[in-house]
Amino acid sequence: MDRNRLRPGMLTRPGAVEVFDVLGWGWDGDWRHLKDEQHVSLTGR
Repeated sequence: MDRNRLRPGMLTRPGAVEVFDVLGWGWDGDWRHLKDEQHVSLTGR
């Protein structure tokens, strides 16, 4: 998916992802392979 065009509801850095960072949650957009940019998890899985 083209993530260059920002749309409502997208998790982005900088942006909403930084809130999850502060809470200690992992963002799957940081994965090196098979990214899932709309997924956050407490365990980072």
